[in-house]
Amino acid sequence: MPAVKEDAYDILGVSKEATFDVVKSAYLALAKELHPDRYTRNPLQHLAEERFKSVTAAFDQLSKVYESKRLEAERIEREKADRARREREDLERARFERERAERERLERERAEREQSEREQAERERLERERQEEKRLEQEQFERERPERERIERERSERVRLERKRKDQVETVKALLIGIVVGPLYAVLIYAFLWAVTFVFFRVYDGIGGIVIWGILGAVMGGCILAGDVGEIWAGIGFGFIVGAVFSSLALLPLI
Repeated sequence: MPAVKEDAYDILGVSKEATFDVVKSAYLALAKELHPDRYTRNPLQHLAEERFKSVTAAFDQLSKVYESKRLEAERIEREKADRARREREDLERARFERERAERERLERERAEREQSEREQAERERLERERQEEKRLEQEQFERERPERERIERERSERVRLERKRKDQVETVKALLIGIVVGPLYAVLIYAFLWAVTFVFFRVYDGIGGIVIWGILGAVMGGCILAGDVGEIWAGIGFGFIVGAVFSSLALLPLI
C-alpha cells in the first residue's frame, strides 16, 4: 500500500476517516476554485497554480490509497465470497455424502430385507415340501401296513409251524430212542448188574431185585441216549417202561 503524507488530508480539508466520495467532492470543489483559468492576468495566478497542483497531487495520492483500499476490500470480499462458497460447497458435499450414505444404507437394508424374505420363503417352501413328503410317506406307510402285517403274520405262522415241526421231529426222535435203543441198554445193564451181584457176591434178591435193576438200567439207558432235555425225558420215560417190561419177562423162568 503506497505511503500517504500527513498533510494530504489537510490539503483537501477532509478527515482521515472520510470516504472516497467526500474526498472527491472536496477535490472537485478546490479544483474548481483554484483552477488556473479563473486567475488569468491575476497577480495570484502563480500561487493558484501551485495550490492547484498540490491539491491535484494530494487527490491523486489519496485516490491511489482509496483504490488500494478498494482493491483490498474487494479482495477481502472475494476471499469471503470464496470462503462462503467453499463452505456452501463443503456443506453441500457433506449433505450429498450424508444423503448418499443414507441411500446406500437404505439400499443395503432393502437388499438384506429382500434376501431375508427370499430365504424365509425358501425355508417355508422346503418345510412345506418336507411336510408333504412326510405326509406321503405316512400315507404310503398306512397303505402298506396291512401288507406288512399280513407278511408278518405269515412269517410268524411259518416260524410257528417250523418250530412245531421241529418239536414233532424231536419228539419222534426221542420216542424212537426210548422205544428202540433204550430197552437194549436196559437189558444189557440189567444183565451186567445181575451177573455181578450173583456171581461175585452170590446175592440174589428175587423178583424185587430184578425189577429194581431193570428200572435202573432203563433210566441209565434213557439218559445215555438222550441229546437234550426233551429227549432225556422221552428216553427216560420209554426206557423205564420198556425196561420194566423186560424185567417182568425176565421173571418168567423163575416162576
